[in-house]
Amino acid sequence: MIGSEVSMSKLKSRKLFAAIFGSLAPIVGSALTEEISAEKAVTLSVGVIISYLFGQGIADHGKAG
Repeated sequence: MIGSEVSMSKLKSRKLFAAIFGSLAPIVGSALTEEISAEKAVTLSVGVIISYLFGQGIADHGKAG
């Protein structure tokens, strides 16, 4: 029950939506313009996802401690 509540709160998180948008923006930008290569767009997207996961890990550790 508690795990379900935590999952729902994370799904409603502004940080999650920012991470999703931030990871999709370079890929969409790459598709719309030639200024950024597909490889660079994927690299930027993965960086955003890793940063989000790292930040959530720190936040969860702070709540548990």
